[in-house]
Amino acid sequence: MYVGVDIGSVSAKAVLMNDRKQVVEEHYLRTRGQPVETCVTALEGVLSRTPLDMIEGIAFTGSAGKLAAGILEAFFVNEIIAQSRATGFLHPEIRTVIEIGGEDSKLILLHNDERSGAIQVRDFSMNMVCAAGTGSFLDQQASRLG
Repeated sequence: MYVGVDIGSVSAKAVLMNDRKQVVEEHYLRTRGQPVETCVTALEGVLSRTPLDMIEGIAFTGSAGKLAAGILEAFFVNEIIAQSRATGFLHPEIRTVIEIGGEDSKLILLHNDERSGAIQVRDFSMNMVCAAGTGSFLDQQASRLG
């Protein structure tokens, strides 16, 4: 089994996957300004049902992922790499990813590497002004509208 954790500014997501890359369990929790504590809660949920000796690896991504990976001495994956690999695995025909997060927005352009056959990042761009026009704004408006 493998655990993947994405800790963003708005939410923390955790998945437990088997060796066939199938999601066995998933968790979505709002961080409410407490990303590390929320991460611990998500991990406790996964690990309370899965013996630690069954976990082959754990990796973190997201704005607070590097902090959590450092605390737990775990592997950290840059968000752009994580998103491009997931897209390449789940939807290899996709060439453009637009991700709107709580702190930033990303445009990721993908291509198929002819030598390896793998989907790779051709180019990417991010906004530089924290939360300007990103998911945090959309999230607040969705809450207002119910």
